[in-house]
Amino acid sequence: MDSLQRLSESLRPLLEHAQVQGEIRTDLTADDIPHFLVMGIAGLALPDTAPSMRARFMALLFDSLNPASASPLPPACAEKEDDDLRAAISNVVRD
Repeated sequence: MDSLQRLSESLRPLLEHAQVQGEIRTDLTADDIPHFLVMGIAGLALPDTAPSMRARFMALLFDSLNPASASPLPPACAEKEDDDLRAAISNVVRD
C-alpha cells in the first residue's frame, strides 16, 4: 500500500462522518483527498504570491467542499484513463 492510499484510508472515517453531518459534499471520496491537498499546497507554494491571494485560494478550496453550493463531480475512474484532459473536462457539468 503506498503512502497516498494509506492517507486516503486513514481519512475515510473522518470524511464519512463529515458527510453524514452535512459538512462536506457527499460525492467527495477519500481517494480525492490527497489530490485536493496537493492542489492546496501547490496554490500556497507559488512564489511571489501575496498573502491575500493565498487566502483567496484557500477560501476557494474550502468553498469547493461545501455541499450547499456543489456542482456534481465528474465520475472518478479507478483504472488509468487516456491522457485526454479535454475529454475528461467535458464530463464537468455546469449550469
